[in-house]
Amino acid sequence: MKGNAPQGQWPRWVLLVPLVLVGMVLFRGFLPQAKAILPVCYLYTSMGIYCPGCGGTRAAEALVHFRVGEAMRQNAWAVSALLLGIPFVGLAALRVRFPRMSVFGLFRWRPWMVWFLVATIGLFGILRNVPAFDWLAPVIRP
Repeated sequence: MKGNAPQGQWPRWVLLVPLVLVGMVLFRGFLPQAKAILPVCYLYTSMGIYCPGCGGTRAAEALVHFRVGEAMRQNAWAVSALLLGIPFVGLAALRVRFPRMSVFGLFRWRPWMVWFLVATIGLFGILRNVPAFDWLAPVIRP
């Protein structure tokens, strides 16, 4: 078995979970002061088109305040990927921890998943700039 941990032990990357939680608490507390130093989107300021990441910071801010609907309105792809990715990462950690349980074998990173993510990011970036799909564009707040 390749990987960071011997069989039956938790993988080291599971330690990222408490770090992410601490980061969320800090983000929630310091974001109002940090808005002045956050970069603006180059594509939006120069060409007026939304990149796939536009609205991501506002979506993250809404998520740490538990406003999922608002977060989806700001960046639906990022929020969907996060909400679907958290259980996947957790089950992948369980697969490493309990290698003999075959049900966790489904949660293994595969090369086609990378291409799927790239394709959905690209498609989302294109569709959110098409007038028929303007509901995918972020709500720009002053």
